[in-house]
Amino acid sequence: MPYVIVDPVPWRSLIGAFERAEATLARLDERLAGSPVADGWRARADYSEAGASLRLEGALVPLEDLVLNDAAMDIRAPTAELARAATVLATRRLMIGAPADEPFTPVGLARLRGVADPRRDGDRLEPVAPTRQRTAEPDVMASLFADLDAVLARTTRHLAGEEPAVDDRPAAPARDRSLRQAEADDDDGEAALAEWCDVVAATGGQPAMLAAAVAVDAWTVLQPIPSRPWLGPLLGAALLRRRGKTFNHLACLNAGLLEGRRGPTPAGATGRLVRILDGIAAGARIGLEDHDRLLLVHRRLAARLAGRRKNSRMPDLVDFLLAKPIITVAMAAAALDISPQAIQVLLADLDPVVRDITGRRRYRAFTALPA
Repeated sequence: MPYVIVDPVPWRSLIGAFERAEATLARLDERLAGSPVADGWRARADYSEAGASLRLEGALVPLEDLVLNDAAMDIRAPTAELARAATVLATRRLMIGAPADEPFTPVGLARLRGVADPRRDGDRLEPVAPTRQRTAEPDVMASLFADLDAVLARTTRHLAGEEPAVDDRPAAPARDRSLRQAEADDDDGEAALAEWCDVVAATGGQPAMLAAAVAVDAWTVLQPIPSRPWLGPLLGAALLRRRGKTFNHLACLNAGLLEGRRGPTPAGATGRLVRILDGIAAGARIGLEDHDRLLLVHRRLAARLAGRRKNSRMPDLVDFLLAKPIITVAMAAAALDISPQAIQVLLADLDPVVRDITGRRRYRAFTALPA
């Protein structure tokens, strides 16, 4: 369905949510500007946003599994949900490491979609040229099984005397039909992506917060990449960064939308925009709470560093603890390049600020955040 931008903007209905989102997001960004735990907060926010993206789809990815997978130290076979969460994490980090304008260029959009060779013909906001790389290889096994089912069906009818045993195989194989359908779906996705780009371009004269909400809503309605519904909120956060609303972090829209998902779904475009604006405010409010908790942990850990030798590895371990929501002995040993036994001694010295959250004897995980 086409996306229609609300015109004129119903400010009477939006102004409350708009002001809450503006104020809370600005307060969080300013708090991070001079914070000693800003780097650790940003690293933790990436994991939280990836987990929230999957929970919005109805899937649950344990934080411990995501952190261990990111460190290439899985203790169990990765699931499809974990792989999607890892993709969200990698995409968010790609956005953070790129210039603010790049996600809205043909090259940037192609990188976010996973296309290897995008068109490079300028920096205007426009859809990337259609590519067939992802759909050029149809499901061969499905086609073979379909043909086998057809042969078995004809044989059964012949044995029952319903029809003669003739070779009446269809002229157009199922493989060709699946390829044509895949190409048609790809064309539809390109058209939807082009329309989404037009919607974003049309909001250039609107306030940045409202433009981001419209971009997220348009992504949900148009579904230009059905396999990546989480990419819309990430692009909304990137738009806030591009328009100068956030300088010190990439907003966590998926986490906020998850927090505000309770209750009935509002009807109409205005109701959806209010929910998205409330989600932006909720994500910033969660970020402020997490920052305050992390700052408290930082102060408690800093007190443990008093009187340490200059060559002590305790400060390095403290920095690693602040950068990861969960760590294991193996992860810390690999990051600090010291023995696991030394890590265990250092963790024991940090007790009870650092605590075990697994209760296991093996494959234990530790966190510094208060319960």
